[in-house]
Amino acid sequence: MRKILFALGTIYSALCILLIFGLPRNRYEWMLDDPALRADSITFCTLPLDDGEGSSEVISFVFLIPFLVAAIALSVRQRKIHLSVWAGLALVAIWMLRFYVFSPSCPGRETF
Repeated sequence: MRKILFALGTIYSALCILLIFGLPRNRYEWMLDDPALRADSITFCTLPLDDGEGSSEVISFVFLIPFLVAAIALSVRQRKIHLSVWAGLALVAIWMLRFYVFSPSCPGRETF
């Protein structure tokens, strides 16, 4: 049973990492890779404003919540910190790095 839970946790955390890095910060981010727009010298800060601000942040964090709840439940059940709690904290750290620490700063723009 432990091996199955470990495999499921590993697969789910890999899915969470794929979601964190797969979802764009701005829904117009595809324009940065468009060959027709490269001549315009588009940067992340010159992209159109995304009116669905934070939607990819929220979606990716919502997928982290079941993992964190299961990790806490396993820790309470075993009465010690379970390995999945550390994995969950690492996922939250990766999420924060992706959406807050390494997000580009655009001076003069309130949202991006």
